Amino acid sequence: ASYTPPNSNQLVQGSFDGTNCVYGSSFVGKTNPLLVNVTIPFISGKHIFQDSLFVGQDVSINGQAAPAAGTGPTLTIAAGNTLVFQDAADYVAVNRGSSIIADGSPTAPITFTSFTDAISGTAGANDVQQWGGIIINGNGITNNCSDAERTGNQCHVAAEGGGETHYGGSNNAESSGTLRYVIVKHTGFEVAPGDE
Repeated sequence: ASYTPPNSNQLVQGSFDGTNCVYGSSFVGKTNPLLVNVTIPFISGKHIFQDSLFVGQDVSINGQAAPAAGTGPTLTIAAGNTLVFQDAADYVAVNRGSSIIADGSPTAPITFTSFTDAISGTAGANDVQQWGGIIINGNGITNNCSDAERTGNQCHVAAEGGGETHYGGSNNAESSGTLRYVIVKHTGFEVAPGDE
């Protein structure tokens, strides 16, 4: 996969070794979210991420409106791909206004899993906490915010996974994309007691 960041003409891409494609934190990470549309093309190998996969800009400052539905970037993942997360604390986060299109098929599902499962082959069938999982934050109404907070752009509820992303708003009709024929394995890393 590759993309050109906003206000830049330099291509950013993964490193392909002939089988697998590896993406470092300079491609995407917790402090380096995707800010433009990106497509993960199909390869028969694995797409290995060495940091979290954040889509869109997180907003947590009171008075600053979260991005509205469809105004953020879209991550599209081709059917049949396997996305691998190297570190237990890494996860996928789709921030408000952004979307994920992971539209697999019965014969070509999209798999999100851990390095120990897909690469090392050492994960047992029931092993968990190998990586963080998937968080999709939307602008829907939550009982963690009042009507006044929503009106004043102060509805920024910290999501699980360390509170690094936020959700909440006033649009229950918002769509964050598509997850169809998707397999998510070995998730649930506990960043703090009761915060997986």
